This record gives sequence, structure tokens and C-alpha cells, in this order.
Amino acid sequence: MVKVGQHPGTYRFVVAAAGGGITKTAEATITVAGSRCVIATVTYGGELSDEVQLLREFRDNVVMESSLGRSFMKAFNAFYYSWSPQVAEKIDENPLLKTYMKYALYPLIYTLRACQWFFQPLINLNIEVGVLVMGLAASVILGVIYLGPALYLAGLIGVRVDPRTVKYVVLCLICSFGSVIASYFTASAPAMMVSTSMVVLSSIALGGIMAVVMVRFASRRLSHRRERPIGSALIPRSSGAVNMIFVM
Repeated sequence: MVKVGQHPGTYRFVVAAAGGGITKTAEATITVAGSRCVIATVTYGGELSDEVQLLREFRDNVVMESSLGRSFMKAFNAFYYSWSPQVAEKIDENPLLKTYMKYALYPLIYTLRACQWFFQPLINLNIEVGVLVMGLAASVILGVIYLGPALYLAGLIGVRVDPRTVKYVVLCLICSFGSVIASYFTASAPAMMVSTSMVVLSSIALGGIMAVVMVRFASRRLSHRRERPIGSALIPRSSGAVNMIFVM
């Protein structure tokens, strides 16, 4: 076995065998292509490689065995691999960028692993429902982690998120769920690809927007408390009976 890792290029091997005064050689040439996956490029040989391998096995052995999961992965792979090879090549050439990307992937990897562990009992009961609910929960959490800070920073420079947007996103999510159910019972693979993708995107958006709304709500509550007079809460109000005594 010859290991070349993830270093792309063309490799030439020469094997020689000698015996009985005779020497024979054989040559072989193999070409190793660079990684087409950003996650594989960033985590290769690192502390996250084992976690990524477990997620890969879960994807192949569980998610791909469900109709909904298989449909979503087809849509996801079509999008992901449309840009991942080029980005993976740039990351592999830049060690500093590779380090930044590794830390950026920590929440993604461990969120997926936690959801896999938490929803495994539901998956064992019903693989379709389990995979769908796990994907919904993971998408909301990832929306909070990745999209939430981006939306909050956008708000700081004047791009505001209307709280009413939450209602529209929830409505979109409900409609997407309805589409998933309809496409599943009609066994329409294209419809399942679209509807499952909409569930994931709506869930990510919901997580990000809810994170911003909650942060703003907490900030207003803190500001309101700071603006209240320090001793105002300690001064009791006079009752009607006491006022009557002073009048008399």
C-alpha cells in the first residue's frame, strides 16, 4: 500500500524483482487529483478528521437510506460541488486560511454530531421522520451560530431586520413542510429535492432572525433597567386612606 495523502500530482512507481539471476521490473503511473471537498481539505489529518468520518458514515448508512435525505443530498451536492473544488484548492495553498476555516467548521461539525446523537432514537423508530426533524433542528442551530452574527452586524451598519420577517419565514417553513409531505407520498423525487431544500433554508433563516430578535429584545430590557431611577422602586405610593387622614 502506498499513501500519497491529499497531495495532487502524477506519481510514477517502479517495482523490481530479482531471482535466479533474472531481474524484472514493472512500472505504474497514477494521478492523484486534489480534494473536491472544502471540509475534507480543512480537516484532513487533524483533530476533526475522526468526527468528519463518523458524519460521512452516518450520511452514507442512514441519511442516504431515506427518501427525503437522499433527495436533499442530491440537491445539496449539486450546489456544494459547484464551488467547493475551487475553494478547496485555494484553501490548500494557504495554511493561514486553512487554520481559520478549521476553527470556523468546529460549530458545524459538533452541531451535526450532537443532533445525530440526540435524534438517533427517533431515527430508529422512523428514518424519514427522524432525518427530517434532525435536519430541521440542525439547520435552526446553525442559523443561530452562523447567520445570526452576520445579520446582527448588518444591523449595526443600518441594515435592519424587521421582526415581522419571522412570521413570513415561519409561514414559508410550514408551506415547505406541507410540500415535503405531499412530495413524499407522491414519490416525486424532484419535488422532494426542492421541498427539503426549502425546509433547510427556511430553518437556517429562522434561526438567524430569531437570534437577532432575541439579542435586540435583551438589549432593550437592559437599557430600560439602566434608565430607571435608582430609588424609584423603593418609594411606596400613598394609599387613599392615608390621603384622607391628611385632608381631615
